[in-house]
Amino acid sequence: MKRFLSMMLVITLCLITTTTAFAAEPEADNSEIDYMNYDFPADAKVIYQGEEGVIYQTHETTTSARAMQYNGVWISAGKQPMGTFGITNPHTLVKTTEGTFKIESEYSGAKAQMILRSGTAALANKTLTAKDGDVRFSFKSKTKNLTVHYFVQTHSNVHGMRLMCWLW
Repeated sequence: MKRFLSMMLVITLCLITTTTAFAAEPEADNSEIDYMNYDFPADAKVIYQGEEGVIYQTHETTTSARAMQYNGVWISAGKQPMGTFGITNPHTLVKTTEGTFKIESEYSGAKAQMILRSGTAALANKTLTAKDGDVRFSFKSKTKNLTVHYFVQTHSNVHGMRLMCWLW
């Protein structure tokens, strides 16, 4: 009987010390969580964080996991040219290629028409201004070398403008 009581006392003491040890651990403070060492954009707002990953919102643009190509042209102040520049289609085997046209200028009235062509076929035809920001489009083409034709419609005698195209 003494053995039984001794055994019960030992078990009780083990349970009490285990419970005390768990109760003594401090809870994790959310400000100390490193969100799995992610490199967040400056304006990121974390919506969810768990062992499997993090979901967050940002207004910053992110790069695509797909291959990307870029080309553009600078047009000096006072010029009203038309011309072309080449860009490589990074996805001739993918069903759809995504793209973006953009104009940058300190002159807010800068305006140009940009046409992406594969031979004689127009894949994208957009008229845009410097205020438009990124103008997105998508197309299907197996042609590797594409041409952007541009026609400047409004220009400044003081500020130049850059016409840009990205494909991914």
